[in-house]
Amino acid sequence: MLKWASEIFLGEGIESRSAKTIRMLNADKAPYMTWLITRSTNEGDQLEIMNAIYLKQPVVRRRLPEIVGLAVNKREAVSMVCSLTEACVKVTGDVDLNAFIDSNPSVENLKKISVDDLIH
Repeated sequence: MLKWASEIFLGEGIESRSAKTIRMLNADKAPYMTWLITRSTNEGDQLEIMNAIYLKQPVVRRRLPEIVGLAVNKREAVSMVCSLTEACVKVTGDVDLNAFIDSNPSVENLKKISVDDLIH
């Protein structure tokens, strides 16, 4: 089972199919045109962006860190990370994105949904 943040950010292009996409990801399927924003396992980075197709590889699926966002393409994912970073700097004055995400913020232009409702 994948690790999900309790609430995740959604890109505009994936909002309408977010529930179906989450169900497919949890069922070991890799939905077409789905990009994940995850926390980073690398100490030098805070967030990572990856195509969901890589989840077909068992080692990637097992080691995938917590998912904090979904997007329909790479451009949208990068835009979402930029919006998160701008909001983080505006609210906290620094760029500790992980602490900012943990504080459960609302970010202008980004929709959030509770994954717990969709998984159970």
